[in-house]
Amino acid sequence: MGREWRCAHCGVVIGAYEPLVILEEGGPRHTSVAAEPGLSKEECEHFHRACYDVAFGQRRVPRAPPLIGASDGPIEIVEYEPSWPAFYLAERERLDEVLPGVRVHHIGSTAVPGLAAKPVIDMIALVDDLDRNVAAVQRAGYKLPARFNLNLVHRRFLCYPKTTYRTHHLHLVDHSKDRDRCLRFRDNLRANPKLAADYAALKRMLAARFREDREGYTQAKSTFIKHADSQTVACDPPASWPQP
Repeated sequence: MGREWRCAHCGVVIGAYEPLVILEEGGPRHTSVAAEPGLSKEECEHFHRACYDVAFGQRRVPRAPPLIGASDGPIEIVEYEPSWPAFYLAERERLDEVLPGVRVHHIGSTAVPGLAAKPVIDMIALVDDLDRNVAAVQRAGYKLPARFNLNLVHRRFLCYPKTTYRTHHLHLVDHSKDRDRCLRFRDNLRANPKLAADYAALKRMLAARFREDREGYTQAKSTFIKHADSQTVACDPPASWPQP
C-alpha cells in the first residue's frame, strides 16, 4: 500500500507512492522516499527537481519523479497532474497561519483541470498592506526575488522555497482589479475547453521558442491572455474541485 511522504528538509508533501525497497548490507527494508533521514540539503534540492538516484552504500535506488517544482533551467510544460489542487490546498492552509483573514486563490494553469502547465502552483491574494504581508510570508520561507519585482507597484511576486527552484508562486496585490483579472482568466479556461486547448498549444510552442527566456515567454502570452479576458464566461467550478 502506498504511503504519503514529504521532504525531510522543507516539509513539502510530494505524494503517495509504493514503498521502495532499499538494499543495504543488512538486508532490504521498506521506506518512504522523502522521510529518509540520510538526505542532505543538496540532495533535497535535486529530490524535488527530477527523477534521480540516491546512493545507499554501493547500491543506487531510483527515486519517484516530483509532482511539482521547476528550476531556472529550460521552460518545461508538463501534462496536468491531478494532485495539483491538493498541493494548493496544503499550502493555503500553511499560509493561513501567517496571513490570517486573507483569502489565497489558486490561479494559473495548474488551477485548470486537464490543462498542461509548468509544474508550479500559482496563487494570488488581495492584501491591504504589501510590505507588511510580504514580511509575513517571508517568515514562512517565501523569497522576494529583486529582478522580478523591480517595476511592480501594486503587486509583489514571491516564490517558495528558493528563487532558483520553485514549487509555489505567490502574488500579493493591493488592488482588487489585478486579482479579479487573474480569476477571470482562470474561470474562462475552466469553462471553455477550446480556449484551454488553444492556450496549452500556445504555451508548448512558446516554451520551445523561449526555452531559456522566461520573461520573453511570459510577455509572448500576454496577447492571448488579454483576448481571453474579453471572453468572460460565468462559471461555477465542479463540486469536486477545491473552492478558490
